[in-house]
Amino acid sequence: MSRINPLSYDQLSHNCDPDSLGFATTADLAAVSETLGQERATSAVEFGLGIETEGFNIYAAGRPGTGRTTSVVQHATRKAASENSPEDWCYVYNFRDPYRPRAIHISTGKGPEFASDMDDFVKTARIEIPRAFESDNYEKRKNEIFESIQRKRDALLAELQRESAELGFSIEATPVGIASVPLTRDGRPYSREEYEALPEETKQQIKERGAKLQESTNQFIARSRQLEKEAQEKLRELDTEIAMFAVGHLLEDLRAKYQRCEGFGTCDDILDYLDCVEKDIVEHLDDFRSPEKRQQGVPAVMAELVEPAFDRYRVNVFVTHESNTGAPVVHEIHPTYPNLLGKIDYKARFGFMTTDHNMLKPGALHRANGGYLIVQALDVLLNPFSWDGLKRALRAKEAAPENVAEQYGLVSISTIKPQPIPINVKVIMIGSPYLYYLLYYLDEDFRKLFKVRADFDIEMRRDDKHSAQYAAFVATRCKELGLKPFTKEAVAKVIDYGSRLIEDKHRLSTRFLDVSDFICESAYWAERAGSELVDAEHVAQALEQKEYRSRMIEDKVQALIEEGTIMIDSDGAVAGQANALSVYDVGDYSFGRPSRGTARVAV
Repeated sequence: MSRINPLSYDQLSHNCDPDSLGFATTADLAAVSETLGQERATSAVEFGLGIETEGFNIYAAGRPGTGRTTSVVQHATRKAASENSPEDWCYVYNFRDPYRPRAIHISTGKGPEFASDMDDFVKTARIEIPRAFESDNYEKRKNEIFESIQRKRDALLAELQRESAELGFSIEATPVGIASVPLTRDGRPYSREEYEALPEETKQQIKERGAKLQESTNQFIARSRQLEKEAQEKLRELDTEIAMFAVGHLLEDLRAKYQRCEGFGTCDDILDYLDCVEKDIVEHLDDFRSPEKRQQGVPAVMAELVEPAFDRYRVNVFVTHESNTGAPVVHEIHPTYPNLLGKIDYKARFGFMTTDHNMLKPGALHRANGGYLIVQALDVLLNPFSWDGLKRALRAKEAAPENVAEQYGLVSISTIKPQPIPINVKVIMIGSPYLYYLLYYLDEDFRKLFKVRADFDIEMRRDDKHSAQYAAFVATRCKELGLKPFTKEAVAKVIDYGSRLIEDKHRLSTRFLDVSDFICESAYWAERAGSELVDAEHVAQALEQKEYRSRMIEDKVQALIEEGTIMIDSDGAVAGQANALSVYDVGDYSFGRPSRGTARVAV
């Protein structure tokens, strides 16, 4: 049987030699930005960010405080800076299907400019179109159309009157049509008595001539209606010509400006949209010519309901990016369903809820399109429908703003259904290893969508390289938080604290959140002492005060032992009894509680 050798105090700890650090204070050190002690995790993150194959999204697994979020954001930002900025996306009114707003893309940074150009176009059209229709030239040409049609109608009427005279009738225009009256030989209408006194043969002849005249009258009415349609068509053509004379050159300027989109060739969507705008203006010229007539006799409170809907020409800049700024990196800290996939806003108008394409709001997936989206796994899972929505968008490679209540039939309301926007985004979820394994084994979609796992460790070897990184981390936090510099002796104590956190003298903790908090506490005690530098005594005081704040339960247990309430014998020996030590963990503090183990044997 091997002998168990006792350990000395020196063997239980590893005190860092301040002189081995190679500096006097942390003011002599440069700040660092890379993640410390996470070579395996950073390699996995770089791989996941670099591979473009579908499904290689990243799950960053590790305990809180190991630098998961900081590392992921840094690597994603660095990678995004070297990439091109994605194109802008806009929602516009769909003139072919008003309940399905149309999504169009445009060159990077051109979305707001296009929206401004459309606003200026509509503003100019509302001025120029009424002015064109008030011109003398328009009135002259309109009168020429009416006069031409009237001459043709008069000629038809004269021909009908001549034929009626030959048949022995006169015709009169009445509110209900054209009436024919038989005439005597001297050209005057028959009276009722005269007509009744006529022989039956004469009456029959008059009826036959009247029937023939009725055919001619019907032909006259049909040709008159055709002339009215012709007049309306010519007037419509004139109105179109006048309207296009007023604003046609503005549309041509827009077509020329957006003929080509940098990055993806011809802007076919925009050109088609401008064609639809032109057609809609022609069909709704009254909105531009005399909008005030629509509101005549309408109460002021109801005027908004009859106001022309010029909002349909507005462009909703859904997502825009500045040129040469790289791909977007979106860190969504509150991943609710609307925040992830967008939403449709509504406004109340006289008891009705209304919406249109201008009230579509983007989600994080749309804002991160062409770049990187970072979310916390637990937050996504806790928010209703967020996880399902995220998976659906990644599978379909598209996402459209929608309200979850309408999707699941919780609210019965007439709404719009926007056209989905294609998405190409790398999603990085940050969470615990426990959540990773739960999703991996219980959700079939997870393993298809998140194929890269980046494991963040809680420890690293304690060697000269990592000790120097610890010192650089202390210097970085001092510069970022405006703390007093640490002496080399203070930094050595911080390194020892890193080993104490992991309970291994040959390793250092990578839970840098805890280390950062300890640095802040040490700086506080130096500030309170009025010292210009943080020294070893301030670090020791920070550790002592930290333990004092947390060991209330330990002190109470120790008091019970001292009072004899808990009986512990440390001298002598008793058969079947042994002293033991139970380790209690109370959050950020753990301690040992002496215990007695007793064995009893019965025969």
